[in-house]
Amino acid sequence: MITSQLDELELAEVWAEEDSEIRFKLAAAISTASPTSSTQLIYFTVEPGESVGRHAHSAEETMLVLEGTVEQSIGEEHQQLSAGEVSFKPAGMIHDERNVGSETLRCVAFFTSATILHTWEVPLMPWGAGVSSRRPPKPRMLKPLLLTLKPRCKPSAPLIVTSRR
Repeated sequence: MITSQLDELELAEVWAEEDSEIRFKLAAAISTASPTSSTQLIYFTVEPGESVGRHAHSAEETMLVLEGTVEQSIGEEHQQLSAGEVSFKPAGMIHDERNVGSETLRCVAFFTSATILHTWEVPLMPWGAGVSSRRPPKPRMLKPLLLTLKPRCKPSAPLIVTSRR
């Protein structure tokens, strides 16, 4: 059995210098280091008024809100979810999550692949402590950055992040 204690994960703080409202924290809770071969679970938090930023994933995402209120945007569609509600986003769909509540938003995102290409519209900084980077094969018109989120005391699977330029 594979388990992870969310409140004990070391979260990496992420932000965009180009957009002061993009700021969040995340960690890989379950990944190939756990070991899984076809699943990844990312735990993330967003403070009130801040967002994750417009991004897409190479795998389907199911997101569960643990605490707080989030406004999700996919294209022109906007929907609010609160604790206990779940959403689904197909692979490749550009979307955003914004904390529209008064408390810290806490969510888990379940992905249908253990290695995922996460693409943001703006570069994310700095991928702080507990995260190492190296370059994967370069996709066209994207600046790739391969990030490894390290769960507490365990090696982790790659989290691939790119930004459009």
